[in-house]
Amino acid sequence: MNKNNLILVVLFLLITVYIKAQTPPIVYVAGDGTGDFNCDGTSDQVEINQALDYVATHTDFTTVYLKGANTFEIDDPVLVSSNTIFTGDSTATIKLKDNAAWWTQNKPLITQTGRLGWDRYGIDGEIISNVEIYGFRIDGGLFQEEPSGSEYNTLIHFTYPHNVNIHDMYFQYGQWDAIRLSSFDNTTHTDCHIYNNKIFACGHDAVSFVGVRFFEVYANEIYKTRTNSGIRITECDSAYIHNNIIGNSLSTSASGNAGIQIQNEVYPLNYTEI
Repeated sequence: MNKNNLILVVLFLLITVYIKAQTPPIVYVAGDGTGDFNCDGTSDQVEINQALDYVATHTDFTTVYLKGANTFEIDDPVLVSSNTIFTGDSTATIKLKDNAAWWTQNKPLITQTGRLGWDRYGIDGEIISNVEIYGFRIDGGLFQEEPSGSEYNTLIHFTYPHNVNIHDMYFQYGQWDAIRLSSFDNTTHTDCHIYNNKIFACGHDAVSFVGVRFFEVYANEIYKTRTNSGIRITECDSAYIHNNIIGNSLSTSASGNAGIQIQNEVYPLNYTEI
């Protein structure tokens, strides 16, 4: 084979590998070098966010997939844009590094791109829509200095959500809420669904909706909410909550508060079925 033909073969192979690695609609993130974006176990949110940004800016792509078995250790939030599917193997885990000591209230492990600051409810305009998250695990990490129940280290928090679906996930060891969807104006028609998740030892509420309307929470297993409730809706209406298991594991000490907590002071509670 002459030199020119060899160069053509090499170029062909390189182009083939690139096309294979960037075949729509999925972008893969891995810890073993087999992904389109590859993590090394330190500040893995950098590569995950690069993958999510790639999907957000390339219309042929819809999905970021975390490959397992692997723990993706993060020390800053993962940022999801609208119109994104974020999924992975059941053996893939996003984990806040142990002893992270963020000491920043309302800072979530996963939230939306463009958040203007960390607060309980979101700032008007921080909208996210058409997002599906499923399949992998989220771990709040061990030995965090912040106290449970005190608004530190939410696992997922989206503000002004519309058509956000979170299902078939495993959550553990957050210091505050595991899943929190909020707008606090009671005018957002969320059309969100939280289902088939397992949530263990979160620090506050396992699932919390604040100031939103039209959502469904079902078929979740929630154990050992350390300081508050399994499912909590605040200033909400038009909710359907059914077929959840909420309580304490027989293998751990009892903790927590209400199974389902409902509180409304400003807006009336209408059209809600439990």
